[in-house]
Amino acid sequence: MAIVTLSRSLGSLGTQMAEILQQRLDLPRLDKSSLESVFSDYGETLENLERYDEKRPSFWDNFSSQKDRYLHFLKTAMFEFAGTGNALILGRGGQVILAGIPGVLKVQVTAPIAVRRDRLMEQYDMDENQVLAMIRQSDRERSGFHRFFFNVDWDSTDLYDLVINTREMEAETAVSMIHSLVDSPPFREQVHRQQELISGLNLGHRVTTAILYHERIPIQFLEAEARDGHVILRGSTVIRADIDRATRAAAEVKGVRHVDNHIQFVPMTFSMG
Repeated sequence: MAIVTLSRSLGSLGTQMAEILQQRLDLPRLDKSSLESVFSDYGETLENLERYDEKRPSFWDNFSSQKDRYLHFLKTAMFEFAGTGNALILGRGGQVILAGIPGVLKVQVTAPIAVRRDRLMEQYDMDENQVLAMIRQSDRERSGFHRFFFNVDWDSTDLYDLVINTREMEAETAVSMIHSLVDSPPFREQVHRQQELISGLNLGHRVTTAILYHERIPIQFLEAEARDGHVILRGSTVIRADIDRATRAAAEVKGVRHVDNHIQFVPMTFSMG
């Protein structure tokens, strides 16, 4: 049983490490391909995934509701994967979305630019200027993605439990370090609490999906807190009937046993002055 989030710089060996780690620990892997499957299952267009996935959005994306849909279904996929107790989450803000959950090992893989440059020049048979431009673009995209969706610095060590610099290290050696950590008592002893918290997040998120995206009930600032099948709804609406509609939608979600609805009715007011 292991949940690992792996954030990597281009040319840092992070992608190779992910492949080795996935095979060694037999971990389902959340990456672009698996995200496409989840988005399709929920009826979401892949165009939205292509637009935002590990990219730095444009200024105008701040005003688009599509960014909220992308983040919602990204979290949906992440909670589902993590809910199995076995998952390798490659990039996509996993270290932020699963922050504070015990027993999740959050790893950053990096290397000096000169080392990354040399590796990529050898791998792609490209000249130095092309490779450096590719590195700079990749770093900007990943940094911009984290800043836009989570308001964090992608390379801040505070986000990670383990930072691996592969300047003098092979991918196999780095994976062995990760393996030894997730197999250690401090991580193994937290599995029960980990799964309890992730189960609550997963259920709460599925309730939110049912209300906002399946039933399309316009609840503002909707939150669904779930624990042991007990769901608490919070938010506001200008339509009183939507409060009961939200309760019914939540109650129909598999795993929900009881719903406490604290959604507030806030009538619209008009000023003539």
